[in-house]
Amino acid sequence: MHCEDQAASSAHSAEVEENFEALRDAHANFFDNLFSLDTEPIPSQFKAATNSVDMTLTPSAHSDSDPDIHVKPSFNLASAESLLMSFRSMLCHFPCIILSPDASVSRLAKTQPFVLLAILAAASGSQNLQGNSLYDEEFRKVLGLKFVAGGERTLEVLQGILIYCGWYPFHLRPRNKHAFHYICMATDVVHDLKLDQETPIGLYNPEAPVAVQHLDNIRAYLGYFYLVSSLSIPVQWQSRSHITPVFTSWTATCCSILERCNSAENDVILASLARLSSTATAALHTIHHDTGNTHQQSQLVLLGLEAQLRDTESLIPSHIASTPIIYMHSIFVHLCLKDGALVRLPRLPPHLVKGRLPLPPIASELYASIDIIRELLSYVLSLDEVAMAKFSTADWSRFIFLVILAIRLSLAVPECPEFDTSWARSRLRFDETLEKMCQDTNCTTAPKKVDILSAMRAVMRVIKDKYNKRLHILEHGQEMMTSKLSLGCPMLDGSMDGQFELWQSALDADSALATAGLPADVAGVSSEDGDTLLNDLWATTTGWGSGDVMSEW
Repeated sequence: MHCEDQAASSAHSAEVEENFEALRDAHANFFDNLFSLDTEPIPSQFKAATNSVDMTLTPSAHSDSDPDIHVKPSFNLASAESLLMSFRSMLCHFPCIILSPDASVSRLAKTQPFVLLAILAAASGSQNLQGNSLYDEEFRKVLGLKFVAGGERTLEVLQGILIYCGWYPFHLRPRNKHAFHYICMATDVVHDLKLDQETPIGLYNPEAPVAVQHLDNIRAYLGYFYLVSSLSIPVQWQSRSHITPVFTSWTATCCSILERCNSAENDVILASLARLSSTATAALHTIHHDTGNTHQQSQLVLLGLEAQLRDTESLIPSHIASTPIIYMHSIFVHLCLKDGALVRLPRLPPHLVKGRLPLPPIASELYASIDIIRELLSYVLSLDEVAMAKFSTADWSRFIFLVILAIRLSLAVPECPEFDTSWARSRLRFDETLEKMCQDTNCTTAPKKVDILSAMRAVMRVIKDKYNKRLHILEHGQEMMTSKLSLGCPMLDGSMDGQFELWQSALDADSALATAGLPADVAGVSSEDGDTLLNDLWATTTGWGSGDVMSEW
């Protein structure tokens, strides 16, 4: 039995290492793409090799024949109740539903079975990234039966999709398109149920109580708005910008209804998240896509959004504003307003940008954002692993945004040549932050887990290595440019000086051998400093060697 356990543990460790290696390979090129316009282009064959890597952590052959308890959780009441309890603590990061205190697995199985399945898949997903857990597989199978085969468009289907996608690790599986398809499904359900259209709920009598069903509809709609708005920032959604929802007067009304009813603290959090997300989305749209306005007009729009952000923050109760989710989101919106020009991916050269060029960053705003970024990085590092494991998809999206900003401001800001990146490096000290992010707190010899934090550390180690290499290039750039890259004639820029001595020594050796076998009048003469002056046959026969002909000129 001991040998079997040891073999199973060894197989599991090999599978984990295989998955992590695929994860590292898949993310290695992302860092280089941040600077693809500032340095040499990436060879096409390297891009093809990188793009061919599947970002999904797929199980190895061992998992088919050697199931592991960490990989495939069994369906049992005890594990389900444990996952439901974990999900309660996660819900504040994305409160798209309300769980009553007496909600249990058996009760949800009778009243909202699809929501329960989504909860179990989301809670287990934060602990296991193998992608083949029974809950995850069952959710995708049931969703296909309900949505595709059955054509079901109900509130429960929408809630289940939001819960599943709300904690789906997009950033670790960006080439897996399943969850993106699920977001499109959620969009269809929102439109079919007309949740994004204004209804007379609470409009004629603001003090009248709102029915529970209507509140559930509002939570689902605002949850959808917040999730899709947050996912419109990463590069994967650049081609899907048409599905980004718009913050309308009805959206604002829904936020007000949740704040007024105040049936749960999470309702106020959800309304605040939706308002903050609308400001961030509007800021990035103004910076990158506002083709209808000039740069000066867009700057005025950004000033208006800054005022809007201050108003939103003033309406958030202090005990809500101090929660990690609202605190981080609020700082994130400030960074969007100041540094939004630095996070568009992919970065395109000006001649390929359609319409108006993005707003250029302002140096003073970039300098002001350095301390904000450092503060937020310190705050994230101060969180324990239990708190970070509860991060939603939107939280991780903002974390990626923060890392990109820190990298860009530390290494290269070609959009703002007057910005001093060396000062930013000394202020941010991002290399030290990366070192802390990569530290593994699990020093035991137990089999390595494939949870979301372990996978994130694997990605951050790739970023750290790339960052250090890029930093080395910056610090030794002049030497490398002199030794590797000549932008002019090598005979004039001095890069050939080292070769002259080698050539001269070779010529001297050849001259000595050739002179030894020639007559004296053909071999040549020696100069005063001892260098042999060779005269070729043409010069000898025409008399050039003695200067007879040259004197006639």
